[in-house]
Amino acid sequence: MKIQNFANVLRLVARLSYKARRALLSIVVGTVLYNMHLERTGRRRLNWLTSTFHAAVFLMRKTARLLFLRLFGVESDHPYWNGLEEIVIGTVGFFAKLSNVEGIRKIVTPIAKVLRHVHHASGHLTMTQMDLGLGKNENDAVWMTLEKGQMPTDENMAIVLYFHGGGYCFGTADMYAGAHTRLLSLMKEQNIKAGILSIEYPLAPEAKFPVPLEWSIRAYDVVVTQLNICPSRIIIAGDSAGGGLACRSALHAHELSSLTKGIKTVRPLAGMVLISPWVNHSCDSDSHRENSHVDYLSGCHASHEVSREIMHSFSEAYCEDVESALTDPHISLLHLPSLSGLPPTMVTVGKKEVFRDDILQFCEKAMSEKVPVKVHLGESMPHIFQLLWPLFRRESDAALQEVANFCVKRIRCQ
Repeated sequence: MKIQNFANVLRLVARLSYKARRALLSIVVGTVLYNMHLERTGRRRLNWLTSTFHAAVFLMRKTARLLFLRLFGVESDHPYWNGLEEIVIGTVGFFAKLSNVEGIRKIVTPIAKVLRHVHHASGHLTMTQMDLGLGKNENDAVWMTLEKGQMPTDENMAIVLYFHGGGYCFGTADMYAGAHTRLLSLMKEQNIKAGILSIEYPLAPEAKFPVPLEWSIRAYDVVVTQLNICPSRIIIAGDSAGGGLACRSALHAHELSSLTKGIKTVRPLAGMVLISPWVNHSCDSDSHRENSHVDYLSGCHASHEVSREIMHSFSEAYCEDVESALTDPHISLLHLPSLSGLPPTMVTVGKKEVFRDDILQFCEKAMSEKVPVKVHLGESMPHIFQLLWPLFRRESDAALQEVANFCVKRIRCQ
């Protein structure tokens, strides 16, 4: 059918007059040349429709170039990735460089909705909207389990309290349904019945700092005090910006555990998992310079300034003043005076992501304050590769296996 459609297009073009064919060729060549110009130049803030169009052109160019290189046995830009991974990551990075925060949200949100329906229809994951009394009614959170009927209030359930990433500006609670299904399956293989309670916190720029942070802390309080879930059954987790929310919520949980209710002490969290967390908004580390051409987060552009501009656009949307984001310890967690209240922590990061050095510095600081920290490094991997499953499937599986092992060990220790 596709071959027939292509043949019909060729016949239609053949019927055009010479001048019409020449004009059409000029438009195509001009579009490709301008697209190549956009790839080489710095940060743009085009509207989302224009950005989407040029991302589609880039995708076709990238695909054709990769096929050509593979056909003649020439090594591509990222020989450690397969073709699909290289095309997808390159296209996402190109779109991030061209678009703005609003444009990225308009693309990510419908994709997340489609993926949600796909995984729900497959029957592998049960997703239930939950009203936690936070203000979004039944859209406060999404409860994800492998079996129907399981609820977070079941005493034999381990709970992963999750905060999604997205630069505080986009994303949904169920956007990583594929990776979450895989994580729950790996825990089930070790005889741990678990569910993921993913919080749908309000997004910037409509909800500025500290609203998302306060919402996340309040979500933890509701889970513990109103759902009566013991903290020792909770693994608090998050990726990217959500990693920052998870970390700050974990410190809040520590403050609660040091208090007493009558004669009973509130138990501490079972553990924490941080996936490529955004812990520093300065964008000045060596990894920002080394990996900006690889990581889609920085637009897959060699210029460090482009990477800085992209990241600072999210900082501005979140708190308006970039300087505040650089110095406020509640935003850039590296500036927290102490991390000693954190629970045993698992951190997984890609070696080729721009956040790498900031994350490793965060881990070193936590370990220096006697926090048990386990670090997993994904060889040649970009930002949140762990959650892009089935892309980077081997590396994602390895990371999720490490996360599952950590969660199982921490739950069994309680």
